[in-house]
Amino acid sequence: MRQSSNGIFLTGDWNGDGVDTPGLFVPGSPNIYYLRNSNTTGTADITLTFGRGGFPVAGDWDGNGEDTIGLVAQGNPNRYFLRNSNTTGTADIALVYGSQNYPVVGDWDGNGADTVGVVARARPNTFHLRNSNTSGTADITLTYGDVGNPIAGDWDNDGIDTVGLVQLNETGSAAHQWLLRNTNSSGVADVTFRYGFGGRQITGDWNGDGIDTPGLTYISHPHAWYIHNHNSEGLDDFGFTFGG
Repeated sequence: MRQSSNGIFLTGDWNGDGVDTPGLFVPGSPNIYYLRNSNTTGTADITLTFGRGGFPVAGDWDGNGEDTIGLVAQGNPNRYFLRNSNTTGTADIALVYGSQNYPVVGDWDGNGADTVGVVARARPNTFHLRNSNTSGTADITLTYGDVGNPIAGDWDNDGIDTVGLVQLNETGSAAHQWLLRNTNSSGVADVTFRYGFGGRQITGDWNGDGIDTPGLTYISHPHAWYIHNHNSEGLDDFGFTFGG
């Protein structure tokens, strides 16, 4: 995964096979993470506890090819607690960065490791991205997009995660609008398409081709996941249930 979670849903390459798969975050004391290594219906392959409360994130913090868990305690400043293995334990990396804004994570400089970022939602949104998992100020600052949910991913397989936005259609009269940019710079979308109705937005490399594409999750019993393998309009490529 190259983005923050949306609600209780997570995605990431938990086993280093190049394919992003589902995860589920259940807040508590401690928090419980349920991670699955395939995009198929079934139960968790990995279950662990980490931290208490907060906002879950996932990324490859050490550049070893596997995404692992993290947690953001939002405040002034935000406090990040990142773990380099999907096992129960304490944080391997702790830092402060940003203030209360929406967390995003990604490989902003193409060095193979995911690092932190925050989005100040406004008109336009301002993205503050940092190239190391250390306390400090932004290495990249840009404005992009208007009302919508910020996302990040490698949309063009160049090894660098870049910004995006999903504008929701709450009425269901049309599909959600996805607005993706291929550089971390201010400007307009390079790729625009409509995909999906309702649900919560996720992104990931679902087929191992190096390109992050959209998906949707729906809270149900069990939760439903629908995956799209292209950054273009179209129907779901496949679906499965996990969690709930």
